Amino acid sequence: MNKATLVAILMLAVLAAGAMLVNRSLRSATDRPAVQRLASQARLKEFATALQAYRDHHQAWPDGLGQLLRDAHLGIMAPAVRGAGVYRYRRPPPDAPADYVVMWSDTNHAGIARGEPWGAAGEVAKDDVPPIAYVLTLGGEVEGLDEAGFKRRAPAPAPPAP
Repeated sequence: MNKATLVAILMLAVLAAGAMLVNRSLRSATDRPAVQRLASQARLKEFATALQAYRDHHQAWPDGLGQLLRDAHLGIMAPAVRGAGVYRYRRPPPDAPADYVVMWSDTNHAGIARGEPWGAAGEVAKDDVPPIAYVLTLGGEVEGLDEAGFKRRAPAPAPPAP
């Protein structure tokens, strides 16, 4: 076998192992939706801090999420949050209001029915818990939006590339 074949096999093994770890992690996370929601809010607060540091240093908003991740020395998986999918970023226009959404998730946290697993191991929801989407605004605030609020304020999906 030549070096290219060995590198290709090694890369496939690493990707497969990574996919298995992510899958196992996501499955175990679905047992604790309350923890997922807290983690989602905490992650957005981290991004708010990183965005503010970027703006203080560069006097501008990052052009994309990759630029922010590199500048803040955040890992490539930083935008991924259990139960919420992957956080997206959009650079705000100069005239955007303070409640303009700069980060949002591609998936909202699911609703939980009364009696379903909720927080700590063995804890169940005492009442129905509606679905929620957490977003980060231009003003650095983390907001929880119901489905209607999310549809109204989150950006439309980007058109597919040609």
